[in-house]
Amino acid sequence: DLTGLRDALERLPWVHSATVKRLLSGRLVVDLVEYRPLALWRGANGALVLVSDGGMTLRVADLGGYAALPLLSGDGAPAAAPALFRQLAAAPRLAGRVTGAQYVGGRRWNVFVDGAVEVRLPEAGAALAWWRLARRDAETGLLDLAVRAVDLRARDRLILKLDQDALSPIGQAA
Repeated sequence: DLTGLRDALERLPWVHSATVKRLLSGRLVVDLVEYRPLALWRGANGALVLVSDGGMTLRVADLGGYAALPLLSGDGAPAAAPALFRQLAAAPRLAGRVTGAQYVGGRRWNVFVDGAVEVRLPEAGAALAWWRLARRDAETGLLDLAVRAVDLRARDRLILKLDQDALSPIGQAA
């Protein structure tokens, strides 16, 4: 039953699609297209779930091998994540430093770089804003300075929140 076999394969969590053919020689040819892991998502119940490059949540018993993936949060984040990561890929050097992202209000993202800097992306024009930040960081090393947050929601400027502890003189209380 080729249809039954295909359906059974497509019920596996990692399988996006399957094609099963029987050759004249009696051999079966199976072609599988698998989902690729994109990120982890912490749902409302606090449980971690693997998110595929297609925005699907995949139940995987052991997530240990995926600990290096970015961590997502926010309602609707899994479905919206593939579009976010396509936008971030426009600046691959900076995209490689993304450690997490929070989906805000089902309309925009806050992206975390190096686990330390929060980048607030605008609802519209996020890809361009991200590219501008990447260019500025490449020119100045901005994200390696005492920056806690970068707000990119204003089109004509970067708004920075600085780490006051890092800026205070050594030995002096903040």
